Amino acid sequence: MNNLLKKFKYAALLYVGILLIIMLFSQCNSGIVTVNNVKMEVPPGTIWLKDNLFFDQCEIRNLDFMEFLYWIHIVKPEKEVSLLPDTNCWIKEYPGKTGIFLASNYLRNPKFREYPVIGISYKQVVEYCAWRTDRVNEYYNIREGRLKIGEIVKNPELADKLPKLVLFRLPTKEEWEYAAFGGKDSVNNKLFPYGYTNLIDNKKRFVSVTKEYTNLYPEKMPPGIECVEFGKRNNGGFYNMLGNVSEMIGDSTIVMGLNYNLYLENNSLKSEFKNTAPGTFIGFRCIAENIVNKKGTTIK
Repeated sequence: MNNLLKKFKYAALLYVGILLIIMLFSQCNSGIVTVNNVKMEVPPGTIWLKDNLFFDQCEIRNLDFMEFLYWIHIVKPEKEVSLLPDTNCWIKEYPGKTGIFLASNYLRNPKFREYPVIGISYKQVVEYCAWRTDRVNEYYNIREGRLKIGEIVKNPELADKLPKLVLFRLPTKEEWEYAAFGGKDSVNNKLFPYGYTNLIDNKKRFVSVTKEYTNLYPEKMPPGIECVEFGKRNNGGFYNMLGNVSEMIGDSTIVMGLNYNLYLENNSLKSEFKNTAPGTFIGFRCIAENIVNKKGTTIK
C-alpha cells in the first residue's frame, strides 16, 4: 500500500512539473535577439529592454501567481501559508459586499485570472522571482538534455546545481523608468512624458487605467482595476506602465507608476509612492537578466 501511495505521489509530482512547464511556455514571447553581435534568447513573457535586460510586457497576473502557489503547495507545502496573498485587503479598501466578494473571488476565480495579482508583500514577490528563475532555467536545461521532465519536482535541490541562463528579479528604479518612458531615458523623452504619443487612442479609449478612467465607470467590478493587457502598449511595447496598479521595484520602500486610484494631474512616471503592500493598488512585474549567451559566454 505504501509503495502504491509513493508511486501515486510521484506521478502527481511529475504531472505538476509537466503542467507548469506547458502553462509557463504556452503563452509567452519567444525568439532570439542580437545585441552587439551577441545572440540572446528572449525569456518567456518578456520583451527586450536594453543590453542583456528583458522586461515583462504585462503586470504579473493572478494566473501566474497561482501557478507559483500550486508548485509550492506540492513541493514545499511548509511555506504555502506564508506565501498566500492577503485577499482581505479588498475588505479593508471596500467594506461591505464588494470587498467580501473580491476577497473570496479575485485571486482564484477564473474570471479574474488575467488581472494583476495584488495583496502580495515584498518578501512574497522576491520568492516568486526566485521560483520563476528556477522554473525557466529548468525548461532550458530540459531542452538541452541536461535534465528530465519532473526531475526537479522530485529533487528540488538540483536547481542550484544546473547552469543558469536567466535571472528574474525586481527592476531598479532606473530600469523601471526606462521601460515606462517607452524604452528611452526620461531626460531625453520630454516629448512623451507618459511613455505615449497620446493618452487617448484613435477610438477615444484610455491607454491605461488611472483615476480619470475609474471615475467614468463607478459600478465596474472589480472597481477600477483592469486585466493586464487593457489599453494600449506604450512606445516601448509595455502595457500599463502608466497605471492600473503601482509596481514594486528593487527598493522595498517605494513603488513606481500610477494606479486606478491616482490622477494623472500632479503626477508623472517619475513619481514615487510609499510601498504600503500588501494592498489593492500594488502589483509587480519582473525584469530578466540574460546572464549567458547562446554560446555559453557570460555577458559583461
